[in-house]
Amino acid sequence: MKYLQTVLLLLLAAVTVRAQSFLGGGLSFGSIVGDGYNGQDKSIGGFGEATLSRKFGIRFDATGLATLEFAPKDTTTSWFDLRLRPEIRAFAPLPGQIAPFVGAGVQYSYFNSDQYGKSGLNYVGTVGAEIYRAHTASVSRLFTDRTNFNENRLEGWRYGYDLTKRFSGSPWAIRFSGEYNRFRYVQPFGLNQGSYAGQSLAFRLGIAKAY
Repeated sequence: MKYLQTVLLLLLAAVTVRAQSFLGGGLSFGSIVGDGYNGQDKSIGGFGEATLSRKFGIRFDATGLATLEFAPKDTTTSWFDLRLRPEIRAFAPLPGQIAPFVGAGVQYSYFNSDQYGKSGLNYVGTVGAEIYRAHTASVSRLFTDRTNFNENRLEGWRYGYDLTKRFSGSPWAIRFSGEYNRFRYVQPFGLNQGSYAGQSLAFRLGIAKAY
């Protein structure tokens, strides 16, 4: 229960509608390659995201990202994959157009297939930089899932890039994001029992409105 409380509190901070820095959504695409997968698994879905930015001496951003993706039945048994990723970032108060930051948050995931459904929760630490208020590059460490949601012990690294291209004189912007993930997990039982590794690519394209 304490893990779910952490997720809900961070999500509440990240998606408070009345005081957004921006709110957006669009399409997401994914591809996974690795041990335990039938060649290359692809998925398509949608996402919603929000950022609330505040200054308390230094700038803090509360961010929230939700993705829901569906995988074709001919290459995987997956029906859908839901991920919720709230995070709080603190920016270094440096002059100029480059703003380094550190962040902490969680990733909650729920995977449903025609064989089983399972949840997972990873604590996440992030370092990165925002450049010219338009580009964001980041590296995140997903610490090993040690909850009792499942026994897969998922852990890994995420390398991300975001581009926010605003329309001239408008609060609207195009948002593009790309991610590369490396992960490991354990299959604790059955004929495929063992430790596995994999990697994935994810892309998101949508629109956002600044507040």
